Amino acid sequence: NTRVKSDDGGQLGVRYNYNFTPNWSIGLGAEYQTASSYVVNNTIVGAYNATDSENENFEFRYTANGYKEVQKASFINVPLTIQYESKGITRFYAAVGAKVALSINAEYDTTIESLNTSGFYQQFNAELFDPRFAGFGDFGRISSEDQDLELGTAYVATFELGVKQRLESANSIYIGLFLDYGLNDIYEGESSDNIVQYDDSIPSEFTYNTILGSNATDDVKLRSYGVKLRYAFGF
Repeated sequence: NTRVKSDDGGQLGVRYNYNFTPNWSIGLGAEYQTASSYVVNNTIVGAYNATDSENENFEFRYTANGYKEVQKASFINVPLTIQYESKGITRFYAAVGAKVALSINAEYDTTIESLNTSGFYQQFNAELFDPRFAGFGDFGRISSEDQDLELGTAYVATFELGVKQRLESANSIYIGLFLDYGLNDIYEGESSDNIVQYDDSIPSEFTYNTILGSNATDDVKLRSYGVKLRYAFGF
């Protein structure tokens, strides 16, 4: 079973809020956000048609045990929110709005605890489990280098709820809980169910497609939640 899990991330930003009543304000800001997630699967089995270095057609077969893929990305966000707050020195506040999140960098790496491959040649009715230089055999533990991940712009609904404490300086400290809920699929790379990619020019060295482009995972959406701290000047 393929399992997708969120990992640690963070946000850092600035915001300007315009109060059009004592209790209501509109905010516009800019944020830098990092996000990470990973996908694990106990066993991935695949097979597809390929052509070897001698121009012979065959079916490339692979079994990847202990599969794990880690994705890391960073975004520039532009949030627009409307905020309500109660009266007093200590106030409760709630904010709701939307963000546009622009992907500025995204990468993934693949780890496989054991990789076994073979080639089935129908014309000879034979399945080859070696030699390794031809791309067939037991390749042991695999750890790939970082590869680029193609992500597009995310459209996000954002919610925040917490407490605002006014200070003697007329500044304020906010502490609250937030939820960012992505509305669209942001994966823009090629779709492929072939996680282990055979290359006839270097058969013993494989490339590893992201599992985000396969049918094993759902839409890729930017979602985050956590605690948000904010220091406000002159509010």
